[in-house]
Amino acid sequence: MSSPLLVDEPAPHVRRLTLNRPERLNTITSELAEALHGALREVGADRSCRAVVLTGAGRAFSAGLDLAGYGAAPGNDGSDQPRDRLANQQHMSTLILALRMLPQPVIAAVDGPAAGFGLALALGSDIRYASRDAVFRAAFINIGVSNCDMGTSWLLPRLIGASRSHELMLTGRRVGADEALQIGLVADVVDGDRLTSVKVEARVVAHERGPKLRIVKFKPKRGYKRRTGHRQELTRLEVTGIKVSGGKRGAAKKAASSPKPVAAEPAPVAVAAEPQAVETAPEAVETAPEVAALEPEVPEAPEPETTTTTEDEDGA
Repeated sequence: MSSPLLVDEPAPHVRRLTLNRPERLNTITSELAEALHGALREVGADRSCRAVVLTGAGRAFSAGLDLAGYGAAPGNDGSDQPRDRLANQQHMSTLILALRMLPQPVIAAVDGPAAGFGLALALGSDIRYASRDAVFRAAFINIGVSNCDMGTSWLLPRLIGASRSHELMLTGRRVGADEALQIGLVADVVDGDRLTSVKVEARVVAHERGPKLRIVKFKPKRGYKRRTGHRQELTRLEVTGIKVSGGKRGAAKKAASSPKPVAAEPAPVAVAAEPQAVETAPEAVETAPEVAALEPEVPEAPEPETTTTTEDEDGA
């Protein structure tokens, strides 16, 4: 039996992950999801890898979950069905988070349908290229479940805007390659035979940019984090060995770890109080007219004789 995931290196510093279930349109099972989890962990720890290409074998990128059965996530033993279902859900959804947290940029080469979970995998990538035959579809609602699963409701509005993404999630309609390019879902549309040249783009990115790619990939996420408070992307991001923590949680941790200031003992003599009393004394006199009325009036001083002298001189 062939492996559900193929991993190769089509160019230096480039790793290609190929979903390899072409007879089932690369639908996702627990076996394929676990293979992707393992591959992403290995790629993330490999500093010689600078770019990742995610694609599918045959005539599809991925048609979503395998409706014939997902299987069992690691650790499920059948003893508690509700917990097993929750573990399956977490096993699927954390795969999108693993894509987003991968230090290297991920380029999705989409040929054929990318529906449901397959669409979420494309959205979780950093750059998307599509063939002329590519079709995108938020298909969860067509089988009676939410169209918000696998991060779709968080990622799609940030790529194409809230209005268009709501329309796609509520209707579950198909989006062809040309429309996907028009609404900004993909970076470019190429002929099917040229889709394999995506590895050339990945090679150029890997060679010309190098380690700076890791920092550039996480910068927009930190901006989303501040604006939306998204819990999963608000966690610490390890970029080239430097842990970056931000937002309110980072500030709270920093404040908690810093030593608390010790209150100073009060001074025996309040020196600063005297000027304050002098400054406020005139205000007290001005705001109390009844006190001023009791004080004796001081006669005004007579005007000097200089004015008369001046008039005499002018008359002369």
